[in-house]
Amino acid sequence: MIDRAITDACNPDEAPTQTRPSAVCVARATPPVHGSDGRIVYAVDLGLRAGKLLEDGSIDLRERNSTIAVTADQEVSLIVHATVVEIGYDVRGECDPAKPGGTKAQATRTRF
Repeated sequence: MIDRAITDACNPDEAPTQTRPSAVCVARATPPVHGSDGRIVYAVDLGLRAGKLLEDGSIDLRERNSTIAVTADQEVSLIVHATVVEIGYDVRGECDPAKPGGTKAQATRTRF
């Protein structure tokens, strides 16, 4: 199909009679859409802090965020699954595979 379009576009007997050149699409490709990795999004602050430095030089360890308070039915995290891929095609119509998104094979511990 593509070879036929190129041949027709280059054939002087079939050339357009216009005085200006015309555009002819002879090939078109579609790039693949790669998947994104799955992930966990936390809705609470999980970052540990060094603690609050007091005037006497000691550190208040209560400010470290080592214990996180949540309420009943509070959303604490969201699992975002890997996205679906879309296969691409080159100018000859051949498949251009997309890379799928991955998932975390090993769960990580949280402090809940």
